[in-house]
Amino acid sequence: MLNLADESIRSVDYRAGSSNDYIFSLSAALEKPNLLATADNRGYITLWNLSACLTSAAPCEISDEWSTGHNGEAARAVALSDDGCYLASVGDDGRAMLWPLTSGGTRRPDEAEGRVLRRSEQPLNAVDVMQNQDRLLVVSGGDNAEVNLRTVKVSNGQLPPGQCSNGN
Repeated sequence: MLNLADESIRSVDYRAGSSNDYIFSLSAALEKPNLLATADNRGYITLWNLSACLTSAAPCEISDEWSTGHNGEAARAVALSDDGCYLASVGDDGRAMLWPLTSGGTRRPDEAEGRVLRRSEQPLNAVDVMQNQDRLLVVSGGDNAEVNLRTVKVSNGQLPPGQCSNGN
C-alpha cells in the first residue's frame, strides 16, 4: 500500500499460501481510510485496521476475518459503504451478501452470518454498495450477464457520520 503522507510503500502481510492463492478484490471506506476489506480465492473475507501500519513499521492488524461467507467458495468481490458501516460481498456460490459492521471494523455480533441479498445459479463477480440516508443500494453482477439492484432499509440514518450501529 502507498502511504500518501510520505509516499512510502508498505506491504500488508497476507496469509501464506501457494502460487495459486490470490486476492480477488479490495475496498476502502471513504470516511474511514484506515479500514480495508479484502476477498480471496480461498473464500476469506478480511477486514483490516491500517492505523498502526500507516504511522509506523508495525504490521497491519486484522480486525475480523471469516471464510464462511460464501460456503467455502471464492469470495470474488467486496465493497465497503462510504461510512464503513456495511460490507457487501459476492462469490462463486452465487450469493450476494451484506455484512453490517461495528464502528471498530468488525462484523456486528447480531449479524455475524450476514444477510443473503441475492441467490444466483451462476457465480457473482462484482458488487458495489451506496448508502442514501436510511437505505442501502447494493448492486451485483456475474456470469449470467445480469445486473441486480437490491434496496435494504437500514437504521443508522440517525447516527452521526462514521458511527455504526453495534447491534444493541
